[in-house]
Amino acid sequence: MKIAEELLGGNRLALSRAITAIENEYDDAAEIMKKIYPHTGKAYVLGITGPPGAGKSTLARAVAEKFGFLYVDTGAIYRSVGLSVLRAGVDPKDADAVAARLPGIRVELAHADDGLQHMRLNGEDVTEQIRTPEVSRFSRPVTSVSAEQSLHM
Repeated sequence: MKIAEELLGGNRLALSRAITAIENEYDDAAEIMKKIYPHTGKAYVLGITGPPGAGKSTLARAVAEKFGFLYVDTGAIYRSVGLSVLRAGVDPKDADAVAARLPGIRVELAHADDGLQHMRLNGEDVTEQIRTPEVSRFSRPVTSVSAEQSLHM
């Protein structure tokens, strides 16, 4: 499998071709993933980037379903932090104020029996609340706060 060999050799163009193969469900997509798997540890980690509304989650769910991966909506993590900031009345663009809140925020991600990803914010299930337009507005600036990396998950 030439793409997999090139990818494992560090060829970034091969990474692009592998992603294209997976996105377009080419016949060799599953073989590429099987070849790469032993070199990635015990889990696949695929990141999909793009602007809001581009279809990242739709694509990620489709890839996860096709290959039997666990889908993790990382945007939901940022939305949960955004909800906490909103509830506290903190300006989401004030990086210092947001960073000051982080030690008191506990975000948990769980996959329930219904097969859906559920988000808990300090023990409260906020799966529905984080999908509102207001929370979206608070989440966007929060994602740029570098201190968010200290969030305990």
